[in-house]
Amino acid sequence: MERLRKLMRHNDAGIALSAGLLFVGCALSSESFLSAYNLFNISRIVAFSVLVALAQALVLVAGGMNLSVGAIGGLATITTGYCIQVLGLPGWLAALVALGIGGVAGWVNGVIITRLQINSFIATLATLFVFTGLVHGFSEGYAYTDIPREFTFLGRQKFLGLSNLFWTMGLVLLATHYAFRHTVFGRRLLATGGNQGRLGWLGSIPTG
Repeated sequence: MERLRKLMRHNDAGIALSAGLLFVGCALSSESFLSAYNLFNISRIVAFSVLVALAQALVLVAGGMNLSVGAIGGLATITTGYCIQVLGLPGWLAALVALGIGGVAGWVNGVIITRLQINSFIATLATLFVFTGLVHGFSEGYAYTDIPREFTFLGRQKFLGLSNLFWTMGLVLLATHYAFRHTVFGRRLLATGGNQGRLGWLGSIPTG
């Protein structure tokens, strides 16, 4: 009983309880909710949402804001399709190019915020429109569909009834948790967001 009380006092207990009640409520209200097809789709959608949330969390805990997270993800995705279908690059190389594009986009945000001293909310709101415009410019409003199946296996295949993306999300979630709790980088990131001004004044942790 004491362990249960300690667990319920945890910051994430309310979120987990709410999610559990929502899941049970949906299962009771719809007969098809627990079908294999629906659970597969839910696991895939949840994976995308959580991965984007984790990317945003890294910025939030440092005391910033990144409104362009989704746009950067879209830019990386459309870059992958463009490299494979238009340029004819192999999937692994297209993925590396997409990661590079995402890294450059994040670097641009960082330079604008730290060097030009523009508020992160305003800066990323502006780059949100820029990156979204690049997505539409690359794709011209059309989806890239000629993608090799061996490249899309993460989204199409499943394990124990759930999308492979869901299990990938779980690994990333565990890695992020470990980084925050057990690494110097993670603790510095949390400390920076918790008291950015004082840490910068002390000079112990670079904040900009």
